[in-house]
Amino acid sequence: MLNDAERQKVEENHNLIYWYAHLVGLNLDDWYDLLAIELCYAVKKHNKDRSSLSTYYKMRCDGLDLIYWYAHLVGLNLDDWYDLLAIELCYAVKKHNKDRSSLSTYYKMRCDGLVSREKRKEMTKKRFHFKVQYIENIHDDQCQYDMNGLVDNDVLHDEEFGEIIKMRYDGFTQQEIAKKMGASQSYISNVFKRLKKKYYDNNR
Repeated sequence: MLNDAERQKVEENHNLIYWYAHLVGLNLDDWYDLLAIELCYAVKKHNKDRSSLSTYYKMRCDGLDLIYWYAHLVGLNLDDWYDLLAIELCYAVKKHNKDRSSLSTYYKMRCDGLVSREKRKEMTKKRFHFKVQYIENIHDDQCQYDMNGLVDNDVLHDEEFGEIIKMRYDGFTQQEIAKKMGASQSYISNVFKRLKKKYYDNNR
């Protein structure tokens, strides 16, 4: 969504659509909507310290067909992926060897690797989320947790406090754990605070 200032800037630079279409010989009946959308993206993402809006807009439009082609090919949401695909296109243009393959083939190869890496990162974030969720709530005696094996081994098998964590994971309250360990309830409470800091605060 554009704010009021960005909408005004799009209106002020609307001529860029016609300029680019004329520059590369595009039929506006076919390309107007895509070029208009690209102008909105350009206004929103443009960094005036790096280039003029027209230069940035041209750069984005030059790779428009390949970016949209790849996003459609693998079913990516351009709101989430456009910037990454645009950066990858810049690398592809710079590194491409036309004697080995077409630019589209090389771009697809690079993007396939990019998507694979990003999906692995997303899976890592999800696993970390489960760990954080457990550690953030593990000190709450009213909270009964059954994570169905989703808690990471490095939490349950913590070298220093693994036994305490396992008892809490099995449903024992802090008071019950303290009694079994021959320690005070405040000590057990501090243990969970330290665990939260160790596994969450230091990894943010």
